[in-house]
Amino acid sequence: MKKLLSLVLVLMMLLSFAACGQEAPKQPDPQPSAEEKIYDAEGREIEKPEKIENISITCNGGAIQEVSVLHQNSKVVSQPSIKPFKMLAKMYDNLNHTTDVGSFNEVNIEGLLALKPDIVFVGKHTPKMNEKIEEAGLLTFSLYCGKGTIETQQDEFMNVGRVLGAEEEAKTLVNYWQEKLAMIQELVKDIPENERKSVYYVGKDITSAKNGEWDQSFIEFINADYAIKDIPAGGEIGVEQVLEINPDVIIKQQNDMDLSVITKDERIATLTAVREGAVYQVPIGGFWWDRPSPESPLGFMWLAKTVYPEYTESIDLKKETKYFFQEFYDYELSDEEYESFF
Repeated sequence: MKKLLSLVLVLMMLLSFAACGQEAPKQPDPQPSAEEKIYDAEGREIEKPEKIENISITCNGGAIQEVSVLHQNSKVVSQPSIKPFKMLAKMYDNLNHTTDVGSFNEVNIEGLLALKPDIVFVGKHTPKMNEKIEEAGLLTFSLYCGKGTIETQQDEFMNVGRVLGAEEEAKTLVNYWQEKLAMIQELVKDIPENERKSVYYVGKDITSAKNGEWDQSFIEFINADYAIKDIPAGGEIGVEQVLEINPDVIIKQQNDMDLSVITKDERIATLTAVREGAVYQVPIGGFWWDRPSPESPLGFMWLAKTVYPEYTESIDLKKETKYFFQEFYDYELSDEEYESFF
């Protein structure tokens, strides 16, 4: 036993001398996890700037709304006009006074440089202009700007949140999306085949069909039939085709043309949707509710309640909308303001 104790003491002394003679090996710096990496809509890995004090935006399509719900819009120094978004302008007066250096393919590079932005949010679908902005020495971050999907939009929220140092706010938004979308799907998942509605989604008038990827998913998500699924994409279809489709419901984007362009169009007076008064205009809050933006779950809720009211009675849209505006825009929405969306 004594020999064993002596051996242990000798080994401890030798290890102690060795430690005095050399430093402990330096541990390698931890590598960032996959979750911490930042990617833009083009799939480029973006290095997070040390600081972001000035933000420029050169695309529409929900970009300023995205920055706003992440509580970063006080840093915005330039963006396209927000005149279509009266509620957004009311909530954030500072956005009425930012510079407009253009958007998409029409950007004033010199004007942009004068603002010294730390990051420029650009549209994915304007690569040539984006390249010019990069060549001027500015950091760009591509967004889907209306071209995203339900999945890619949530990824974008997280990546924008990371680059702006607002990851927790982004997580809260994504969790909200997942919770509300799951709730909607649960309500409409068991609608019998003979009760499913055919929905035709239009832009300015009856022949301006909306048939992009988001447009179709907007309708099909609520378990409705996308009326023009078998018609090739192209944007315009003939009145004869619309008569043949004969949709149960028509929804129209909100723009400078009101519903009368459809409801009073004698060429389509025999359509089921027109005869039964099932023609509706999509609401607009801080952004259009039928397009990809932080507010999209409100649009899905509105559509589900509009098309399937008997299955969605549990959705209190006013309550949901007021909650969203308080939680994400930090704004207490009045009843009157809510009604103005419609």
